[in-house]
Amino acid sequence: MHIPFATSTTAGPGRLLFSNPHPHPGAGTEAKLPRVNLTVRSSTDEGRTWPVARLLHAGPASCSCLARLPDGTILCLYEGGNPGGKTWRDFLRLARFDFRRLLGEQEPNEPTDRRK
Repeated sequence: MHIPFATSTTAGPGRLLFSNPHPHPGAGTEAKLPRVNLTVRSSTDEGRTWPVARLLHAGPASCSCLARLPDGTILCLYEGGNPGGKTWRDFLRLARFDFRRLLGEQEPNEPTDRRK
C-alpha cells in the first residue's frame, strides 16, 4: 500500500506499507517457514529498504490485506491463530491503528475478531 502524506505546508515523500508473517531466524527452511508474527513494515525509498517493522500479531498468522481510511487510519484484515497454537485459521481479525503507531508514537486499538 502506498501512503502519500504531507504537512499543511509541504509535500513529503510517499511511504509504502507491507504486512507479512515474520518467523524467528532459524525457524525452518525457506519453503517451510512457519506463518507466525504478523509484521507491518514501512519504506520511504520505493521498497529498497524496510527500516521500520512493528509486530501486529504474535502467534500464527497468514494472509493479510492493508487499507487506509480517509482519516488516515490503517486497517489490516488477516487470518490469525491463538498464540502457541498450530494453525493460523482460528479467526479473521481486523486490526485498526494510526500510522503514528507504526512509527512507535501510539499504541494500537484493540482488534476486532470476526470468527470464521
